[in-house]
Amino acid sequence: MRFLVFLIAALPSLAVADCSSWGCTSTLNILYTKATGAIFVSTDDDESEANCNAVSGQYFTVSPTAENKEQLYLSLLTAFNTGREIKIRIKEKSKNCEIAYVVLFNE
Repeated sequence: MRFLVFLIAALPSLAVADCSSWGCTSTLNILYTKATGAIFVSTDDDESEANCNAVSGQYFTVSPTAENKEQLYLSLLTAFNTGREIKIRIKEKSKNCEIAYVVLFNE
């Protein structure tokens, strides 16, 4: 019975957080913007596993010219401020690991 209680208590900590060729599902640990308007994000996982060239080996980017830049930034900022898990889908083989879309998960 104690094992069952422990297992149930541990389930929330077993959430899958990882990166693969398409991007990452994780929490964010760095979010910054440059004066040029570019947005950079880093997760708690290894962005270099994605099929793109991560900036400095660890950052996905939102281009200042992206049509959905504002929506992406709001979702990224929400995930960063709340510590919620987010799925980041990148444009594979993109120069700076450009973000195509994101999905926020409701805890």
